[in-house]
Amino acid sequence: MCSWGRVRRIWADATVHVVNGQFAGRSLTYTVERDDGEKVVVTSALNRVEDFHHRLQEKTTARLLVGALLDLREGRPVNFGPIRATPDGLQVGAETHPWPTEGPAVLHEGIMRLPRVGRSPTVALASEVANLVVLLELP
Repeated sequence: MCSWGRVRRIWADATVHVVNGQFAGRSLTYTVERDDGEKVVVTSALNRVEDFHHRLQEKTTARLLVGALLDLREGRPVNFGPIRATPDGLQVGAETHPWPTEGPAVLHEGIMRLPRVGRSPTVALASEVANLVVLLELP
């Protein structure tokens, strides 16, 4: 695939399979984008795909987080797909959640919710958020 240092963005998707109302398994898909824009998709067809994902996060999260924090400190936005971090806060569509956000992001059943005081939370599909682990670590 590539060296860990070339990984730029990671997407994770889990699909639960139900047959006749009974759990029938799940499929995992990880998409890795390199620094040259090339994407590699790794699925549950790979033995020990969860171990691969754990190692991928272990080897890339700290570097990607440092890069995101540096970009923000220098006034540059960081794109996570449907969510964009800017020096002023998190942007989701037309909504901006100023720093500090109104509460921690909540991830449940594939949906990421950003709380808003007195209003419904802003939501995004976790599978569409690049570098979700990095986003969740931002202050």
